[in-house]
Amino acid sequence: IAGAGRVVTKPACASRGCPPPLGTVFGGRGVLAPKRRTRALSALPASSREKAERTNSLGGEGNADSESRDLRQESHRQTSGSASSPPAASSTDLVHAGERHGRPSVGDALTTPIVQTSTYWFKDTEELIAYQEGNHKSYEYGRYGNPTVRVCEEKLMALEGAEECLLSSSGMTTATNLFLSGLVPTHGHIVVTTDCYRRTRQFIQTFLQARMGAHITVIEPSDLDALQSALDCDDKPTPCIFFSESPTNPYLRCIDIPKVSAMCREKGCLVCIDATFATPCNQRPLHQGADLVIHSGTKYLAGHNDVLCGAIAGPKHLVSQVRDMQNVLGGVMDPHGAYLLLRGMKTLDLRVARHNANAMALATHLEDHPRVAKVHYPGLPSHRDHLVAR
Repeated sequence: IAGAGRVVTKPACASRGCPPPLGTVFGGRGVLAPKRRTRALSALPASSREKAERTNSLGGEGNADSESRDLRQESHRQTSGSASSPPAASSTDLVHAGERHGRPSVGDALTTPIVQTSTYWFKDTEELIAYQEGNHKSYEYGRYGNPTVRVCEEKLMALEGAEECLLSSSGMTTATNLFLSGLVPTHGHIVVTTDCYRRTRQFIQTFLQARMGAHITVIEPSDLDALQSALDCDDKPTPCIFFSESPTNPYLRCIDIPKVSAMCREKGCLVCIDATFATPCNQRPLHQGADLVIHSGTKYLAGHNDVLCGAIAGPKHLVSQVRDMQNVLGGVMDPHGAYLLLRGMKTLDLRVARHNANAMALATHLEDHPRVAKVHYPGLPSHRDHLVAR
């Protein structure tokens, strides 16, 4: 299996347009006072009001957080079981994080507006000077920032536990900005793993190595001895960055992030993990010791096959160097794409929980099928990195 399961079921209620449970609509955690909750109920049609009252009293029939949590816990029991794993991104953060401050106020809109502009306006010279000196919060030009895009970045910062985040026009733009930034010096040494997205490998080998003179060491994902040899190598510069997907594309190899991070930290080598296939719902590399995490948001983050985007998150002093390169090269995400990404991330927790459950069921079935020779899924004990994935 070259990825997590992709079958997503949609609650029948959503297609009929009936209202969700009261706790879902109004927060269900003390956000709406009892009197206001009663008035809200009275405004509903009789049939919907009766259902909402019954749902609320029974503890949330169809509650999205509850279903998502049950699915995720079941998948976690099947594929992980580690009590020391960092906490996954919460569904509350997926819906609300980043969207309640730092954006333009447009009629107190609940949904983050699309700020479709390339340039910005300053009321006078003094305000422009204040902006340039960092004393006035605004934007200057679309290539350097956009309010809608910034909301996406702040949401991902919350999900990954990162100090800073940068969105780009695609996952490959994010990766190439990283390698071309000041984080990789001239003739720098980069350690990558064998199982790698082919376009990333193509850029590393045909551009960084062949045209920019970079030193490249390729190791097997689980070969820590080879990593130590690369870190101790005398005939090449000390590696400046270790880069790997985890899980990888397509064989879903899993990196032992805590061990790799500890080894690299001793040598001053940065660790960057492409966590596209995991998402913050299953894995948070920064909490496991990595310095940077990147995503192709085109896949699970956006989730609806209608957006191209990439993201990198980590400490501000590292992400800012990648941002400086993007400001020059211009591979920015557009505001409408950012709006679609925000929409997609609101359901990420639900979708990933279902992906996990479907993928485990499918992998288990196929592994027992007489016509299937090999199933590559880290949730299966037969996968070479199953223990790392746990």
